[in-house]
Amino acid sequence: MKVETIDRLISKSVDDFHAECLQSPGSISGDDLHVTVVFTTRQGTKAALRVAGSLAKDLGARIRLVVAEVVPFQLPLDRPPIAVDFLERQLCELVCASNIREGEVLIQLLLCRDEYECLRRMLPRRSLVVIGGEEHWRSRRTRKLERFLRHLGHHVIFISSSPTKAFWRDWDWQSFLTRTFANFGTGRTEI
Repeated sequence: MKVETIDRLISKSVDDFHAECLQSPGSISGDDLHVTVVFTTRQGTKAALRVAGSLAKDLGARIRLVVAEVVPFQLPLDRPPIAVDFLERQLCELVCASNIREGEVLIQLLLCRDEYECLRRMLPRRSLVVIGGEEHWRSRRTRKLERFLRHLGHHVIFISSSPTKAFWRDWDWQSFLTRTFANFGTGRTEI
């Protein structure tokens, strides 16, 4: 697992990253193929990392976890309110908790003022992006992020992090009613 913070990423200017993103699709080798996971929430990102792990294994790609940490304007950009070492440890623990076995995960912690502008500049064109969140109560932020990334031309996969719950409408009512009527017909009271 490799962690890159903005201190290491800043050695290249944003224009250099932008120039790399403009490469033609034919010039990208298998080593350059990434499945990008954009951090949303802890549970959502863990679910997205699991799916990205299987996608990366099937595609022969590497996983890249992109975390855009917004620093308020009152603080210098290189001194976020939360220590970078602490953020790195939290992200490494998150990757370990997602049980990714194959390959290496590149964690890119980006200190920025605007999350969307940062993602626009850092993601190569037509990236395969995986984001996670709760499906039923999908947050406004996650929906907005998904629309933004699709608008930029990225291939976005949304992964639900909420566990599936069996509700009454998900039951197999036909077999339930068949068993019930059969039991009543034989005189048994259990179902």
